Amino acid sequence: MRGKKMIMNLYTINDKVVKEAGPIFQAKNDAVAIRSFIKMIRNESVLELVSLGTYDTETMLIISMTPLVVNIPSGEVAE
Repeated sequence: MRGKKMIMNLYTINDKVVKEAGPIFQAKNDAVAIRSFIKMIRNESVLELVSLGTYDTETMLIISMTPLVVNIPSGEVAE
């Protein structure tokens, strides 16, 4: 029996200094991705969270989009 179908968003971390992106990770929405991103960066101002598209966990279909930097509201990044 298959689990509940979910469409997941795809994100990457972009390093603005070395001009390289990766790794790709999935989250169900920007808020969850922001929380994950904050845990990863801890004051790394040269990194940015970038949305890449969606991923269907049932069909394994990836739908890409133009990369979009996710705006992180001030106050979201905790020390």
